[in-house]
Amino acid sequence: MVIMINREEDKNEELTRRINADLRMKAENKSKNEVRDVDLAESSEYVKDFKKTGSFAWLWVIVAAVILVVLIAIGAGRGV
Repeated sequence: MVIMINREEDKNEELTRRINADLRMKAENKSKNEVRDVDLAESSEYVKDFKKTGSFAWLWVIVAAVILVVLIAIGAGRGV
């Protein structure tokens, strides 16, 4: 009976070793084959002459919102 238990434990240990080795190998292969996320849009000819948004872009959003509110108020005042 003890011999059977020892054999089962040996089988379990061997299976655990194989699984660990397989997982290590897969992790190594994944890290070797991992493709880094490259933003090709920055090097594209399409965006070559574009400029980044300026620091006062928020001002245009506020101006547009104020104009929208004024237009809604004028429309509501006329009874439209």
